[in-house]
Amino acid sequence: MRDSVAGCRDNLACHLADRQAEVLDWGCGDGEVGAALSGLGYRLIDGMDAASSMLARARERGVYRRLFSAESPADLPDRSYDAVVASRVFCGEDASVEVLDGLVRLLRAGGVMSLAVAPRGGLEDACERMCREGALLKMEATWDRLPATGEPELRFLVLGRF
Repeated sequence: MRDSVAGCRDNLACHLADRQAEVLDWGCGDGEVGAALSGLGYRLIDGMDAASSMLARARERGVYRRLFSAESPADLPDRSYDAVVASRVFCGEDASVEVLDGLVRLLRAGGVMSLAVAPRGGLEDACERMCREGALLKMEATWDRLPATGEPELRFLVLGRF
């Protein structure tokens, strides 16, 4: 059993060996994902969250190169990152397909997205559509039950831009 942070971290590490890759932790919250990635040797990690209180907590971890306050990936330039990680962000019925489109726009060629999504959030269909259209390559998709953390069933997706 894996929680959403460990799942996103492990899936990214399996598909992104370059520890000098630039990684965006989308919806970084208190910085738990950034700390997990830093523990694996990733050093160029940026975090973005809409809540200033979460960014303050993330800053205390000392693992982020930069932290941004924003609600939309539209605030960042195209092709800015080698990887995007989103854990505990796309887990509700209100998950935004527009945000997913924006995150794909941020990926460089060969980039990787490691996501934890709820099966009922609508993003699963969006990911499938993007794969059919050639915007993404589905590299891995798994279902996990997470009773230890009390989190709902999640699908861990690793998607690439080629």
